[in-house]
Amino acid sequence: MPYNGTGTFVRLYRWVTDKANGILINASRMDGEFDGIATALTDCVTRDGQSPATANLPMDGYIHTNVGNATARDQYAVVGQEQDGSYTWCGTAGGSANAITITPSPAIAAYSAGQAFQFVSSAANTGPATLNVSGLGTKSITKAGTTALAAGDIPSGAVVTVRYDGTQFQLLNPAFTGVSSVALTGDGVVFNSTVSGSPITGSGTLAPALLAQAKNTIFAGPSTGSNATPTFRSLVTADLPSFAPTTASLGGDVSLNNTATYFDGPSISQGTSGKWFVSGTVTVVDTSGNANFSAKLWDGTTVIASASNQSLQANATVSLSLSGYISSPAGNLRISVKDTTSTNGAIKFNSSGNSKDSTITAIQIG
Repeated sequence: MPYNGTGTFVRLYRWVTDKANGILINASRMDGEFDGIATALTDCVTRDGQSPATANLPMDGYIHTNVGNATARDQYAVVGQEQDGSYTWCGTAGGSANAITITPSPAIAAYSAGQAFQFVSSAANTGPATLNVSGLGTKSITKAGTTALAAGDIPSGAVVTVRYDGTQFQLLNPAFTGVSSVALTGDGVVFNSTVSGSPITGSGTLAPALLAQAKNTIFAGPSTGSNATPTFRSLVTADLPSFAPTTASLGGDVSLNNTATYFDGPSISQGTSGKWFVSGTVTVVDTSGNANFSAKLWDGTTVIASASNQSLQANATVSLSLSGYISSPAGNLRISVKDTTSTNGAIKFNSSGNSKDSTITAIQIG
């Protein structure tokens, strides 16, 4: 063997050694040496392509440089061709708008799932379309799986990308054709059924108009029975919310023993949120003689209403009634009273025998 298996040429004889050993040159030894050289040369890959490789050629990390562009399917590609998309770019398509033909270079020999091609469309499709690559026969072009193309999915002059799935070519970049017209119709109950500006085919403004309604009506569902579509109707008692009042009465008399001080009578703990309507009455008396009484309805900070009254003789009871509205009260709503005449006054709780002589009521209305 001329080569030792690792690429090193091995000679059969060495002339200097033969001379030292007294071996004369002869035809047999010369033929053997040169036959080995001839075999080694035959095993080489010639630079002009006369002899092909007979086994895989390891490059040991080296590369082929100054390589020409591939022109056939059995030639390896140059990086530049890959970057330029040379094998999948087909230029401007031929055929017609709905029967498209392309010819990649080099031509493909058969359709194979996964093949992808790009081309410039020569016309906008007007409906379902087909593609014929390298004259191998027509295949349907679909989108989003097997959906046939609609008119305009391939615009004229657009760069089109398709990929073969084994049955048809799927269009990977269908054009967004948009919406050609948007219309709005009123319900004929709240809004006029005809809407100004409708339809919009480009740009514009839709302007629904409210319908005129009969006075003293509300837009609501039925006042009785099963659920139904709301309409305009008259207000009924069942539409009004039920307001639960909060009421409190004194459980004992309150002494008015300082003419400069207001003493709290009936009060309620309603919280500090919402809007409230509050009203109440207090019954007062002075045991020493005629007396002047002042009262105020308040939350401990804001006076909602105030009043005054006078008893004309000792032990004569008089009443003071107050009412008003307040939002977000700061504290308990109450009626407070002072006797400005003497220290013998009192707020009574049961002069009438009904234990409701001094009572306050509040209703949340918002």
